[in-house]
Amino acid sequence: MSRRSLSGSQWWIAAGLLALTLLPALGGITLLADLAGPATPERARFHSSPLPIAIHAVGGMVFCGLGAFQFLRGLRDRHPRYHRIAGRIVLPAGLAMALSGLWMTQIYDFVPEQSWPVRAVRLLFGSATAVGLVLALAAMPPRTSKPAWPRSCSPGPFARAGPSPSRKPQQLRMLKKMQRQPRWSSQAAI
Repeated sequence: MSRRSLSGSQWWIAAGLLALTLLPALGGITLLADLAGPATPERARFHSSPLPIAIHAVGGMVFCGLGAFQFLRGLRDRHPRYHRIAGRIVLPAGLAMALSGLWMTQIYDFVPEQSWPVRAVRLLFGSATAVGLVLALAAMPPRTSKPAWPRSCSPGPFARAGPSPSRKPQQLRMLKKMQRQPRWSSQAAI
């Protein structure tokens, strides 16, 4: 596995994505702060059902904040564990953001400035985001784990070429069979 360094251009990608996130995140924080206070006439429709707004704002901030670093190839190569853990956080946060956005589009009343094309665009992008995240989940490689056979069957660093008298023939057959199989085949059934 090649160890890539984190170049300046890669950091610019993350910085650009974070900058794109800043304005919607500030809007979400402001709206959440408004929901904590008394209802105003222009925000009365949000006070009737604040849960989708909270889910959308928090999910979006987590999704965009951590998700920006998922695109850094050098970071993925150097710290694959971080990439996996962040992906397990980013994916549900993104789904929560997309589905709550669809929820808000359906339950909140229109204001006169909004038209049906705006609603259609929200439905399109929310659905596309949810479908894309589900496809990303399906495209993830299976998790690799340690071999399924017991440690007593695996050859240690001082293994001899011939059969060991302490090993049973059944254990030797199983060990040979496991060594012939590709590494990923044990995960295909799971």
